[in-house]
Amino acid sequence: YYYDVTPLSSPRSSKPHVSPAQAKSNGPKYAFATLVSPNYLEDADQNDLETDDYFLSARVLNYQLLHSNKTRYHDSSVPFLVLTLPRVGKNKIKILESEGATVIPVEHLQADWIKAPLPQWEGLLSKLFLWSYTDYDKILFVDADVYLIESFNGIFEDEAAQPQVTKEKETQPQD
Repeated sequence: YYYDVTPLSSPRSSKPHVSPAQAKSNGPKYAFATLVSPNYLEDADQNDLETDDYFLSARVLNYQLLHSNKTRYHDSSVPFLVLTLPRVGKNKIKILESEGATVIPVEHLQADWIKAPLPQWEGLLSKLFLWSYTDYDKILFVDADVYLIESFNGIFEDEAAQPQVTKEKETQPQD
């Protein structure tokens, strides 16, 4: 698929992605998110589970955020959104969903002025679809190959994650 990035297209799925527990809550709505691209290996079988390193990493991250006693987030209503590109195998999507992830199919967003230096970065721009999920107050994007050594508890409330007041400063005389 090819999409011009101006204007930004909507994701394929228009259904709300807020978890039922968060929908009932009057508090802020948060989510974790990652992107799973098709297996980037040349001539890869997109249904093969063993050779898709990013899919396997996304499963580990899903386990860590939602299930691990050491690293799971304290609020179980905070979902783990997994954006998937069109060629990701349906069996992989079913596995992620069965393990608790909220899978969101998105289009493959490309721009001819950006050349991905590595094949596994081909779907990089599709992360921009996260900006369209305005049902959430905050979404923390985590690369699928991140391995947690401790919980993200408190990350959404951390001072660094709050809106910051900036001072308007001229950087050029014409500003």
